[in-house]
Amino acid sequence: MTSSQFFYDPLRVQLLDELKQVYIKLASSEQDKQDLVISLDATTEHGDLLTRELLNKLHEFHQQLECFEQEKQNLYRDKADLEISLATITETTDLFQQELINNRYHLEAEINKRNQKLELQNQQLQKEIQERKKVEAQLHLAASVFQASREGIIITDAHANIISINQAYTDITGYTEAECLGENPRFMTSGKHGNNFYQRMWASILTLGHWSGEIWNRRKSKEVYPAWLSISAVKNEVGEITHFVGIITDNSLQKRSEEKIKQLAYYDALTGLPNRLLFQEHLTQAIKRAQRENHRLALLLINIDGFKDINDALGHPVGDKVLCYTAKYLTHILEPETPMIARLGGDEFTVLIDNLERIQDEIEIAAQIATRILSNLNHAVTIEGHEIFLSTSIGIAIYPQDGTELSTLLKNVDIAKYEAKNKGRNSYRFFTKNDNAEAHKRLTLQNALRYALEREELFLCYQPLLETNTKNIMGVEALIRWQHPSFGMISPAEFIPLAEESGLIIPIGEWVLETACRQSHHWQQQGFTPLLMSVNLSVRQFNQPDLIDRIIKVLQRTDLSPNWLKLEITESLAMNCATKTVQTLKILKSLGIHLAIDDFGTGYSSLSYLKQFNLDILKIDRSFVADISTENDITLVTSIIKMAHGLNMQVVAEGVETEQQFDLLRANGCDYVQGFYFYKPLVEKDITKLLAQQESGQLINVSSASFF
Repeated sequence: MTSSQFFYDPLRVQLLDELKQVYIKLASSEQDKQDLVISLDATTEHGDLLTRELLNKLHEFHQQLECFEQEKQNLYRDKADLEISLATITETTDLFQQELINNRYHLEAEINKRNQKLELQNQQLQKEIQERKKVEAQLHLAASVFQASREGIIITDAHANIISINQAYTDITGYTEAECLGENPRFMTSGKHGNNFYQRMWASILTLGHWSGEIWNRRKSKEVYPAWLSISAVKNEVGEITHFVGIITDNSLQKRSEEKIKQLAYYDALTGLPNRLLFQEHLTQAIKRAQRENHRLALLLINIDGFKDINDALGHPVGDKVLCYTAKYLTHILEPETPMIARLGGDEFTVLIDNLERIQDEIEIAAQIATRILSNLNHAVTIEGHEIFLSTSIGIAIYPQDGTELSTLLKNVDIAKYEAKNKGRNSYRFFTKNDNAEAHKRLTLQNALRYALEREELFLCYQPLLETNTKNIMGVEALIRWQHPSFGMISPAEFIPLAEESGLIIPIGEWVLETACRQSHHWQQQGFTPLLMSVNLSVRQFNQPDLIDRIIKVLQRTDLSPNWLKLEITESLAMNCATKTVQTLKILKSLGIHLAIDDFGTGYSSLSYLKQFNLDILKIDRSFVADISTENDITLVTSIIKMAHGLNMQVVAEGVETEQQFDLLRANGCDYVQGFYFYKPLVEKDITKLLAQQESGQLINVSSASFF
């Protein structure tokens, strides 16, 4: 609805209503006129009787008609006036309405313009509000980060005076904000950095705008600690420095972790000595330095004799303590003379001797140190109630004559160590070029030995044991031999150490035991007088947890009575783990098996343990028999015989090769003899012939016996 319509329509409606009433009245008059005409026509038809009445009525009608006509004319005039008024009003209304429409258009255009402007202003205001909120959020976040940060934050003015710190900075340094405000951070310096350090730091800050690095500071508690510090310069719009911001991280835990990682990576967890990795790095650097400065190095590789046997017999906890004892002892007797003592792994330790100018010096000093180690580590030690006899074997290699690279030196010193062990242990040996050939042969034999059993290259010989007074054969000792298809007959002294080192001694030893027992029972089945079958037990065999069960099963499989089996162990084996030896020997003795200690006099024996071992036979080592020609040696052998008899043991002398030796042994009460003077080791068929001749009373001539 327009504005003109809003103001004039009520009047227009009124006029229209009045005009409508006029039309209604005119319509009514016309209707009355029609009624009168009808009535007049009707009266005429009825006659004169009604004439008078009709005339009266006609007169009245004419009067009324005149009135009506007059009223009609008035109504027409009113109608015309109304129509004129209505037209005037309509025209006026239209004009006013057009004006209102025009005004409305301009007004609406202005309103739209203002609305657009207000909308734009509103959008700008909303954007400013959002930006302000974002800035406020950032400020709030920055404040929260500042206080909640785990890194210490310190803010100074342009003169490096502290104006703010966060809580983490207090936690790290121990200083509160009140104690720091206005102070220069230099009051927390540790004294571990010189002036040059700080000069370089500030030069970087002032030129590059930042610096970061590790720094050592001092806490309020006076503790010096490592930290990682980052400093940035804050500049205004014209590039002037207004503040410095430092972020500090306490690296104490990281340093401790790094030290722990370094300890785990470079040091042996058990002994605390440098490990193989650190030793190799140190040796590599020493080689480079020796090349550069033209001097020499000596490398000693130390191995604990029989360590695996200690582990097998007494368990790894005892073995670990032996290693710790050895490491501590080496450190005690060698530091600070040697630059490095390390544990390479297992029971191997190494000593590096550095910075010697002449090879004579290197060899002499290496020999002196090796001798000192051997002498100091050649004794009994009690660990967890077990008396253990320690000894070592040492290989020595010299740079540069035995190798100019780390791998070559380590290989050659290992070869030298093996040769030292192979030559009787408790000794040292310098590497020689011939050792390389020996090492190659040893490796070849070790590989071939793995197939020797299944290829039936191994066989047994038997060396008779004679009663001294009657010279009758009372028993035999089973001795293993190896007939290699390429290398020929290989000495037990060559392949037995290889078998022990590789672990093949276990199946080989069990094969020897079963083969010997079966042969002994077979001779009994042939009707020969039963013989005492002697079998040597290796260290690894003796230390097997199920040794007793294995022996019982062998006896059951071969049907040999335990009374006809004699087991021999070496003196060093018996004394190495004496406590366990006593227990094992006691069980074997209860089964009826005879027990002997072999190579007596070559090791370290305790008379108290010899008594506890409850042995049947003591075998004097061939080295004493060979030198029995002198008075002192006769006295020594005689003392051994008397001691053994005093402990209720019989005595066997090994290695009897001359009549003089035999006569002296018999004269001094030796019970049995064994050696080349009578018989060398014989194969089964020759022993069978020998036994047959003994049964018939005709001993075979020694010179005609076949032997190996």
